[in-house]
Amino acid sequence: MSKVEGTILCGKCKVAISGPAEGLTNESICRCPQCGQEGRYDKIIEEVQAYFTDTAKAALDRSLDRIASGSSFIKVTQHFSPSPREYRFITDKLPDL
Repeated sequence: MSKVEGTILCGKCKVAISGPAEGLTNESICRCPQCGQEGRYDKIIEEVQAYFTDTAKAALDRSLDRIASGSSFIKVTQHFSPSPREYRFITDKLPDL
């Protein structure tokens, strides 16, 4: 079972999701207490990991853009911005960059 640091939140409501009181497994169903959005724990973890990775990539891209814009040796001619994805589940623990 994978681990995610931080709190897993509903992507829509930004509220902590809830799961079974005892024994969280990959097959456990977790849900948002506010809107009722639910999913299997293993699939939720996959989505949270994708959110974390995409957020880290975007933060790194912004940092590199700032560095390159201050350089007379590097010229940025094109920016790649993937279309924003909506995540059903996210985390409050964001990458430190």
